[in-house]
Amino acid sequence: MPPPAHPPEAQAAHVVESPIAVSVLALKTQWLIHLNFL
Repeated sequence: MPPPAHPPEAQAAHVVESPIAVSVLALKTQWLIHLNFL
């Protein structure tokens, strides 16, 4: 049997469980935008 596909709910829950990764990604995005405007 093939492995079950990951439902969107599981992916959303995983994102909620890792707020630090989301914060780091947001900081990197802000830095890239800031450097582009220099």
